[in-house]
Amino acid sequence: LSSLSGRWADEFNLNQTMVQQGKRVVESRRGITSHHEAPWFALDLESASTEHDGPVWFGALAWSGNWKIVVERTSNRQTRLTAGINDFDFAWELKPGETFKAPECIGGYTQNGFGGASHSMHRYALRYVYPKTYRIRPWPVFYNTWETYWFDIDEQKLIALAEKAAQLGIEVFHVDDGWFSTRRNEYSGLGDWFVSKEKFPNGLQPLVEKVKSLGMEFSLWIEPENVNVNSDIYRAHPDWAYGFPTREPSIQRESLILNLGREDVREHIWQCLSQLIREYGVRHFKWDLNRHMSEPGWEGLPTDKQKELWVRHIQGVYEIKERIKKEFPHVSLECCSGGGGRVDYGILKYCELALVSDNHDPLTRLLIHEGYSYVFPAKTMGSWVTDVPSPLTNRSLPLKFMFHMAMTGALGIQSNILEWSEQEIEYAKDMIRLYKEIRPIIQEGDLYRLNSLRKDHITAVQYVDREEEHSVIFAF
Repeated sequence: LSSLSGRWADEFNLNQTMVQQGKRVVESRRGITSHHEAPWFALDLESASTEHDGPVWFGALAWSGNWKIVVERTSNRQTRLTAGINDFDFAWELKPGETFKAPECIGGYTQNGFGGASHSMHRYALRYVYPKTYRIRPWPVFYNTWETYWFDIDEQKLIALAEKAAQLGIEVFHVDDGWFSTRRNEYSGLGDWFVSKEKFPNGLQPLVEKVKSLGMEFSLWIEPENVNVNSDIYRAHPDWAYGFPTREPSIQRESLILNLGREDVREHIWQCLSQLIREYGVRHFKWDLNRHMSEPGWEGLPTDKQKELWVRHIQGVYEIKERIKKEFPHVSLECCSGGGGRVDYGILKYCELALVSDNHDPLTRLLIHEGYSYVFPAKTMGSWVTDVPSPLTNRSLPLKFMFHMAMTGALGIQSNILEWSEQEIEYAKDMIRLYKEIRPIIQEGDLYRLNSLRKDHITAVQYVDREEEHSVIFAF
């Protein structure tokens, strides 16, 4: 059995174990897909299956909440696998005439090893799952403001940054956390999705117009499922957050989770997001979720309905994203949950891009990317050039190494480009120009894992276009 496990900042590690008699359970009970396990599996014959040859049965569950995969080896040597919504704390009464749609499980078989399984998954994803707007268009190069200014942003700072980003050949300028309400840190403003009057006294319009005049699209960070206790929306509607009346709520990342099972909550979020799109011409949202679910109580819901909460929340997330896609088909979405905490084939029906991890150290990322590639295509894999040393590993690697790593997926930049030397600026221009030339092969082609850091000190990956006429190889 092959599976993917990990933790925050260390997602998508490949695990391979022999299937013994009994049951092996892989699951999430955190309310999200989770950093700790991924809803993917592969079964192979150890003596016959390799990266490039041999039988492999494989699949993934398309669900973004609590899930469960059970692999069972029976006493008469049959192997069975089941996948679906986790039965932990879950019940759903289906009354006469009602329907309930269970999550899809995507599965397949190949005789071409783990590489063949990946090719099948990637082609299926790009043909049937990936949102339509970018199915026939290359995914653009992004700039993200987060690691340059963190929360400390204003109109003039961002305009200066946008001008420099445009010189590099950036196609989308993304303003991350800190643009709204009283937001100066993690402690306030979350849930109040109106532009900060202190930071942007003229609104966002001057910045948006400048970004568009430079030939770039405009993008915003949002975390619509979460709310600070210190926010206007929580003070007005404390009952909108999950919780039990007999327990103190667990504050994680200074926030609580809003009840997206409630229609009024979903409508409020929709009104906020749709207004941002209409007023500022937002073309992309990075939809984040930075905590797990706790105290799963729904005030006012009958006791016999309380265990539906886990599923109704995810249905609410899907409903809002689907509504965005239907009414604003030009708007793209990025899924993020403390990095790679909610990446699956359910969420990727609505999101073109995934933040694979909050860990941007390029050496660590090579292993994370490898695990991710077993399930998802490179076009969905947000991959970033960031400053050194890495805050998580304290490691510094050359800009060249950083760029080449990021070019193996959907290239983006988070570095403080205002502090780059002229030599670094020129190198970045060359790399972005090169990436635009080869990205159709990387984003749409078949990926071959030639060598792995799990086995050697070298990793190498190859991309081949569908016509098998062009190829790109990266070796680290």
